[in-house]
Amino acid sequence: MPHVEKSGEVEFPVEKIYQTVADVEKYPEFLPGIKSVEVNGELVKMTVNMGPATVSWTSKAAYEPNKSISFNLVEGPFKRLDGKWEFTAEGSKTKIKYSTDFELTLPIPGINEIAAKAIESNTNAILEAFKRRLGMN
Repeated sequence: MPHVEKSGEVEFPVEKIYQTVADVEKYPEFLPGIKSVEVNGELVKMTVNMGPATVSWTSKAAYEPNKSISFNLVEGPFKRLDGKWEFTAEGSKTKIKYSTDFELTLPIPGINEIAAKAIESNTNAILEAFKRRLGMN
């Protein structure tokens, strides 16, 4: 099963970056490819553009303020989709770590490896978008 992990650091307090990442309903305003987000309690339905396709899935999210946000697949085009954002305060800076394990349901040889590369690339863009949202760049 593919695993993607990325980390970075921002010149912003942990509370501010956590609030920005936790505010998933605003993702379509600034994150590339996010078409819509619907929140119903701890359930989050996300619709994204993946090339020419539009894909939706629902995850159960768990929030530990200023420490982590984890999500687990409830339904969607994956056999598995679990991930976690982790935040570590380092003085006036914050270390951010994102990790995900997933498996697509498509029976195409090599599709999970291709998807892992796309997710890794997209995660870099997401980290940069969060920095811009915070006025870092």
